[in-house]
Amino acid sequence: MTPAEYNLLIGLLSAVVLVLPFTGKVYDGRRRIINRIQVKGWIIIICFFSALLVTYLKDVDAELEENRKELLIQQGQAKSDSIVKSGRLEVIKELAKYNLGLENKQNTVIKLIRDSAKRIVNINSSVLPSLSINKITLEKVSYPDHLYQIELICTNNNAYKINLKLSTISEGSNGYVYNKRVPFYSSGGSLNSGAIATSGVHVEIKDKTSTKIHFLIEGTYRNLEGKVIPVLELLYYDLTLNKGMMLLPEPEHSHLLKIFRDLAAKF
Repeated sequence: MTPAEYNLLIGLLSAVVLVLPFTGKVYDGRRRIINRIQVKGWIIIICFFSALLVTYLKDVDAELEENRKELLIQQGQAKSDSIVKSGRLEVIKELAKYNLGLENKQNTVIKLIRDSAKRIVNINSSVLPSLSINKITLEKVSYPDHLYQIELICTNNNAYKINLKLSTISEGSNGYVYNKRVPFYSSGGSLNSGAIATSGVHVEIKDKTSTKIHFLIEGTYRNLEGKVIPVLELLYYDLTLNKGMMLLPEPEHSHLLKIFRDLAAKF
């Protein structure tokens, strides 16, 4: 029975016990002891003890229901713990492929590195990696082709699934000449913190009066948890000074970025 049904039955029995004495005699003292309680009196007695019994059964049933719920909760928790433990083992196995581990107390991913003193250094994956251009050098000039070597450096933490593209604009007395965007650096693996990746880039110089080559590097990479981090770097190489890694100040930087967008839309 439900609690509502128990309450209804207890209410009906209580009503009988309260109302029935007003409808006639329930006790006759003139009769012998065994016959003094009238029929209505016996009904009242039976209803009274029945109400007590129903109340007791209600409490017992409520306690059994509470125990059943607690058992279900414990079973659900045990099942959840089993799933979490199984998933944790899978995570640990996967991290082991990258020489990583899982810190138990805070559930953070760490990498253990032993330095020359054999001390253990923890690298916390919550620190986002940073990719940036480290150096641009002009390796070879064979008009109209220029060969540049561009160094990409990773700092703070390891970077994963790197996908970068490069666009160039040559600037000279005849204005700006755009070279369409091409793949620059792509890696499905990782670039470790402190590592440098070098990529050769061929730039076609269509204008002999060009004095600057602007490089726009765009794309994304990820940290260990898969967070996507965008890349947008705009640098230029000065052909007259034979020097790279030059940054344009504002508002020239924003102006040239708009020129890149406008010229790219025409291709």
